[in-house]
Amino acid sequence: MVPSVDWYAGKNKPGIVGAYKVHEKEFVKAIQDIKKICDVLVVSVHWGQESSTIIREEEQYIGHCMIDAGADIIMGHHPHVVQGIEIYKGKPIFYSLGNFIFTKSRIELNNKTIMANVTVDKEGNIIDINVIPGNIINGKPTPMEDAERDSFIRHLNSLCVNYALD
Repeated sequence: MVPSVDWYAGKNKPGIVGAYKVHEKEFVKAIQDIKKICDVLVVSVHWGQESSTIIREEEQYIGHCMIDAGADIIMGHHPHVVQGIEIYKGKPIFYSLGNFIFTKSRIELNNKTIMANVTVDKEGNIIDINVIPGNIINGKPTPMEDAERDSFIRHLNSLCVNYALD
């Protein structure tokens, strides 16, 4: 139970909406309402178990609900490590991008990130997904190169649900 919800969004109050099963009606309605006024809807969601590369069933269920409600792209974050990618109904769910702008961690996986470029056409259909693996160096994401990149892509592919990087 969260002791304070001062950060919670309201009808006339900016903030955030919870992304747990208990909040499903709220986030589904928010996504449906926002989708009516935009071409491509990217949902940034704070979820997942910290330091775990495993996609939990709850996040997979919520990601599917969000796509079903009208989201086009889900960008997950919170675990501080990269998690897999799933394509659901033709739309990407990035379960965790890892750390993006962060200080150096003693845990090596916490120093990794992925940067994702998703290209859409004029109708909002996803036509390309480009994922760039990176390291956090001096607090900022820096693309990986050569053997390190290839090794990390193999690691990421082992985490993905139904998506593979080249």
